[in-house]
Amino acid sequence: MLHELIHRLTGHELQAEDVQHIVAVVDAAPSQHRYAWATEVKDARLAALLEQLTDYLAIATQLDELHEQLCDWIELLPPFPPKNADVAPRYFRWLQDEIRHTPGRGGQVLLQIHRPWTTDWCTTVVHRADAAQIVALSSQQGWRFHAPATA
Repeated sequence: MLHELIHRLTGHELQAEDVQHIVAVVDAAPSQHRYAWATEVKDARLAALLEQLTDYLAIATQLDELHEQLCDWIELLPPFPPKNADVAPRYFRWLQDEIRHTPGRGGQVLLQIHRPWTTDWCTTVVHRADAAQIVALSSQQGWRFHAPATA
């Protein structure tokens, strides 16, 4: 289950040994001192997973910062739209539409990763065909990966 989630989150780019290493780190997280802050086992495991997948995540406190990171991945993404700067649902609706119309990215979608220990934005861009399965697999782990609210 966790193997499959990692494969889908990384666009099936990682080798089996790399995925196995991440699974081992995630499984060991609850007993590691560095995750002692976590009040629940699932939070320690999620924190460990996200630390292992930093190359696949955009994390920021503000939407404009998040957008800058996403522009690093999606070269043809337009500049941050100032009219949407203060309204997350409008920004995410605009962003999903832009991703859908970006050459080579039409088969992708943005997912938000809920981290209960912070209010920072945490997102990833995944293959549209994998999105529903990623949501389901993360839910089985007790985690919440979802399409950002657009209304």
